[in-house]
Amino acid sequence: MTLKTVLKNFLNYADTLEAQKKLGKDLYEVDFQKLKALTEELKHDKDYATSEGLKEVNRRKNRYKDILPYDYTRVILSEYPGVPGSDYINANYIKGASGSLAYIASQGPLPNTVVDFWRMIWECEVQVIVMACNEQESGKVK
Repeated sequence: MTLKTVLKNFLNYADTLEAQKKLGKDLYEVDFQKLKALTEELKHDKDYATSEGLKEVNRRKNRYKDILPYDYTRVILSEYPGVPGSDYINANYIKGASGSLAYIASQGPLPNTVVDFWRMIWECEVQVIVMACNEQESGKVK
């Protein structure tokens, strides 16, 4: 499938979600709940381990206790010698249309992870940052 086709399909899907939202049906929330269910299923698959995010030293760096980076594609920061967990950030590399690891998905930084977030941006040479969430989700202001 070409990148043009992928983008066209995505834009068509986004248009559908927006049209349904105007009619009072929040399909964004439906999709989020489907992803949440899939995540629960994957927790039992060793290929999708999240052991780094579950470590006690890293738990306070996770915005949500149930959304953790997969160990095999997580972004690994340079480690500060003698500082346990200093290589951890709640972020994963994502394949692009060509199959290469082209993107990073990350949670919004917490007050205690802002420095780590910007360190990731610097170390990974990120050139574009996109915030892809609503300002309000599930009735909560973010």
